[in-house]
Amino acid sequence: MFTWILAQWEEYHTSVMKYGNQYYGVLECNYTLALVHVLTCILGPAFWRSPATKYLPITALEGWRMNDFAIILMICVGFYQASCNIWNVWSYQTSSMPAKVRRSSC
Repeated sequence: MFTWILAQWEEYHTSVMKYGNQYYGVLECNYTLALVHVLTCILGPAFWRSPATKYLPITALEGWRMNDFAIILMICVGFYQASCNIWNVWSYQTSSMPAKVRRSSC
């Protein structure tokens, strides 16, 4: 939700609505949600409570469950998305806006 609010904030200040940061956006979020549902349908709800190392051979995930891994991944992607929104607003050049738009925003 926070990234959605920041996307609206970015659009308000830059007059450009970007759907994502060229790597992950609204469409990819919908695909991810569909993948979560498909995985739950195929593997069952117990999949999310199973050890992460059962499906992901990464020793750093020892003792983690799949739902822990998914939550941490979502937080990281959300933080990256939010930082891109903030950067886009901070780096936006208002002089590139037409004069008519600049005057009307006051």
